[in-house]
Amino acid sequence: MTDEHTTADKRASWRQRVPGPQLPGAVGGGTFLTGVWLVLAPPSWGYGAMSAAATTHWNDVVVGACLMTVGYLRLRGAVRLTPMTVAGLVLGLWLAIAPFALGYDEATSTTLQDIAAGLLVIGLTMTGHLAVTGETERQSNGRHP
Repeated sequence: MTDEHTTADKRASWRQRVPGPQLPGAVGGGTFLTGVWLVLAPPSWGYGAMSAAATTHWNDVVVGACLMTVGYLRLRGAVRLTPMTVAGLVLGLWLAIAPFALGYDEATSTTLQDIAAGLLVIGLTMTGHLAVTGETERQSNGRHP
């Protein structure tokens, strides 16, 4: 029986899980839904009127697909916390600066959408990371909520 508990403890620490599904589910789900929004937004917003329409469209689709993957992996708990945090921060930061880096900042609604989505992803990612690391520290100190 000791071996079963040791194995379970190793798995739990490897994934750095927080007890209860509330916050990790919200972070993973929010990241996934932001990705879905970015993938579906180009056709519905009609990016065709601006000069950088193809770049804008494919940037949102590719970053959205990446966010869907990160969100799904966070929901599954299939990857360690640190790579998911780094991926979320990089994708969120890219979304926030992409309108200026790719030159489509003249399209106000698209620019605002990408900046807002980027800041949302950064916020979700940091909230999830801080909650998990705080819970892990409390558990390692023998304190439970």
